[in-house]
Amino acid sequence: MSTRTYGNWGKPRSAGLYGMTFETSAIVLGAIILALFTIMMGGLSAAIPLLIIEFFVVAPLVIKIGDETGYEKAIILFKFLRAKFNGETTYRSGRFSRVPGGTYKLPGLLHRTDLYNVPTAGLGDFAMGHDKPRGFYTVWFNCFPSGAEAIEADSIDTMVDHWAAFLEDASNVTDLVYVTVTHETSPESGIRLATEAERIAQHGTVDMAKEIIHEAAEILPQVSARMSSRVAVTFKATTAETRKNVRAEATEIARFLPGLMTRLQEAGVTVSLMNPAEVCGFVHSAYVPDDENEVERALVTGEDHGFTWDNCGPTAAQESSADYLHDGYKSVTFEMTQAPRGLVTEQTLTPLFAIDPDLPRKRVTMAFRPHDSGDSATLADKEFRDNLFKSRSAGGIGSIADDMAAGAAQQTRIEVNSGSRLVRFGLMMTVTHSADDPAELARQESVMEQRARQCGLKVRRCRSWQAAAFASALGAGIVLPEETSFTKFVSG
Repeated sequence: MSTRTYGNWGKPRSAGLYGMTFETSAIVLGAIILALFTIMMGGLSAAIPLLIIEFFVVAPLVIKIGDETGYEKAIILFKFLRAKFNGETTYRSGRFSRVPGGTYKLPGLLHRTDLYNVPTAGLGDFAMGHDKPRGFYTVWFNCFPSGAEAIEADSIDTMVDHWAAFLEDASNVTDLVYVTVTHETSPESGIRLATEAERIAQHGTVDMAKEIIHEAAEILPQVSARMSSRVAVTFKATTAETRKNVRAEATEIARFLPGLMTRLQEAGVTVSLMNPAEVCGFVHSAYVPDDENEVERALVTGEDHGFTWDNCGPTAAQESSADYLHDGYKSVTFEMTQAPRGLVTEQTLTPLFAIDPDLPRKRVTMAFRPHDSGDSATLADKEFRDNLFKSRSAGGIGSIADDMAAGAAQQTRIEVNSGSRLVRFGLMMTVTHSADDPAELARQESVMEQRARQCGLKVRRCRSWQAAAFASALGAGIVLPEETSFTKFVSG
């Protein structure tokens, strides 16, 4: 049987100079023409001041550093240095802090958000996050994937097809703008198994069975890791009423949840809606890993762990250009700059997602932004035209890469015309370790980058925006593309 493969994705390519947009290319060409005209009219000496000015204006657009233009690098660095100068990279919360009410409010992008408990008749209570300035509402699903069992290729293909159907359904929901899938591993505590052992022991289990279960609960933390997965779905309020009335938006969102849950279940995932205690639990555990076992014990036993949305942040946090310090731990977040080239199998990302003894505490988040049918068709046509123009621009036979890109764009047009949707996607990954051992953290950073390369990914450190990257990679309702301040010109 042939191996099933998936793919046909790629970055949008512009037919302009050096991959720049037509608008930016026109500015560059205009600068060149102006310089030539000045030389013709006044000679080289008269044009030197203009050439120097044009060089400093144009060079940052043409020269890219790690897929970022010089302007993007400069703006990010300037904003970080300005924030550092203003003391905005240091956060302190608690009774003696300047946080209103002396609470342990979440820092950074999550500081402006709220969390609500939404009671329903059919779905039970579920948590709904609200990013009021942006008008975003987020709902979370607790997911238990099928795992690495021996599953037939046809079944895997069906699951992938249903995941595609989930994203397509998401594109058909007008208000739905963002989907994140987060998978994280952390040191196993054995609390769940120990709690189950106590429950079984209370029902009169034989002594030998009790001993086996208790022994397993003691050994498990030494040989395994705790794994958790979740899906966050973010909606945008599109009417004046839903922007102001949380209850109205909650009612609207609740209508779509059963269908989305069904699609996830068909994709081989056991799924349930997360309640506020679970959401506060995973967010607090990320910022304060020392409380992770306490949170898990409370969730397993059904007790109240005591962390609300206004009190689940860290006591102290410090952002540097290279990492993020939070309550005694340091985290480093990376972002994907290039997806695997060519076709992939369902095992391609296994090195990143699997339990890894060299990476005891890691988090991998994939983000999806579906286009609706109209935008998909328009973008597919534009991408095909740009790639076709680039492959024929030399006047003869184009390069193999250009011809392949044009063929892939044509295939995308066919699929979109058949009813498929375009989906933008990205990936972020975070590694966390005790701040007391910087050498070990550096080693784990290297391992994380190595695992990404094994998956065929190109990644880079989120330099000078580690705090925002950490919050975004949590899958806690931050729509990262909405936080950018770059114009098309600056991005080339």
